[in-house]
Parts: sequence; structure tokens; C-alpha cells
Amino acid sequence: FLSFSFSTAQHHFRISMDFSIKEIHENGTKKLTMGRLYYDINKAQLIMDITFPEKEMLVFKDSSIYRISEGEVLEKNTIIEGFVNNTFYHLLLNNQLSHYGLKDSKFYYETKVEKKDDKIIREWQPGGGLENITGKIMTLNEKKRLSAIIFYNKEGRLLYKQNFNNYEYFSGLSIPVEVIQQYYSQTDAGIIELTKQYTYKNIILNEAINNELYDYRIPHHKPESTGPTNNERD
Repeated sequence: FLSFSFSTAQHHFRISMDFSIKEIHENGTKKLTMGRLYYDINKAQLIMDITFPEKEMLVFKDSSIYRISEGEVLEKNTIIEGFVNNTFYHLLLNNQLSHYGLKDSKFYYETKVEKKDDKIIREWQPGGGLENITGKIMTLNEKKRLSAIIFYNKEGRLLYKQNFNNYEYFSGLSIPVEVIQQYYSQTDAGIIELTKQYTYKNIILNEAINNELYDYRIPHHKPESTGPTNNERD
């Protein structure tokens, strides 16, 4: 889940939650992943403790993602620099999910606003050197909550969409406990290539225990990087 916010002011600084990820590919292939994730905004690393289908850990830190099992690094891949600071979880703790961090971004600016009843649709155009790299972003807010965000490429074709559903309050913070992502192929028909449904429960904010998980220490043995991955937008 990417954002464009780099604010550091926050009231909440930690979040942990059980998650399940259901993937459906265009060819009908399905996959289920379950576990618990931990994020401390001051540690700048995201830990996903996976329990199904196999026990392992994914650690997102700096410009790398580590896959770890039984205290050994099985794989190390390169991701976007600053990925962790631009995730859904970072936005939540910074209270910036309502505008997906775009309001304070140096790379996008608001160009159009449409209001109807309790719905607000905003158009954001790229700037700051991104004009020839990517396209516009559309956001939909309902009752001041972000309901959907849509990304386009520079030619105006649909790339990626997220829907934020079933908001619940946890310690005064409004959190969508279901997030659906859809990735589209580069055709005029905009065929859905991949759908991911994230479901969250047992959410804890500002947890005082499990420090070793929020500040997870990566084992010393690290294999050579295998290069970029497809996890940059997950």
C-alpha cells in the first residue's frame, strides 16, 4: 500500500494486527497468506510474521525486503527506497489516510474537486519531475473517509485501484479492516490481472510489549540481493 507522505508528527506510533491476504490471479490461481504484522513508526521497518501457508518472516527495511525462516535469511531483494515510510500502516499512524498523503506531497497537486452529497472526488496530477513518468491519481472520500484511490499511467490507462472498506475505531483511530487491491493489464480493456483482499483483525495500537518484533534484528547471514521484486506496491 504506497503513499506520498513524509510527515513525522503523530499521536500513535505502533500498530500490530492479524492479517489475511487472499490473492486471485487472472488465470484463476488462488493463494492465501495469514499472519500478524508489526510496525513502529520510529523504527522504519515493517515485519510480517507469516504463519500460513508456511512459517516465515518478511522484513521490509531501507531499500530491501528479507525473507527469513528459522533465524536464517533465505532471500534478500531490492525494493523502492523509502518504501516503509510510504505504506498504508505509516499513513494510519500519521492520520493521513483520508488524503493518502497526497495533500502534503511534493510530487502531486490537486487539480479538480467534485462534491456530491457526502462524497468528494479529487484529481491529483503529478509534478516534481514525475510528469513524464506516471499519470494522475483519483481519490474518493465518503463522510471524510477515504473509500477508493485509483492510479493511472502517463497515457491515462488504469494501473491500480484500492478500496478501503469496513472502517472501525481502535483507540480513537478510524481503520479500514478490509482493503481490496486490483492491478490491471496495460490494454484498452483494462483487464484485471490480480486482486488482493487484505483483512485485518485484533488490532493493537501503541503496544508496550513485543519490542523484539517491532525492532526485529535481521540475522547476520545475508545472501546476495536477487534484484528488484514485484512487492513494491504491495
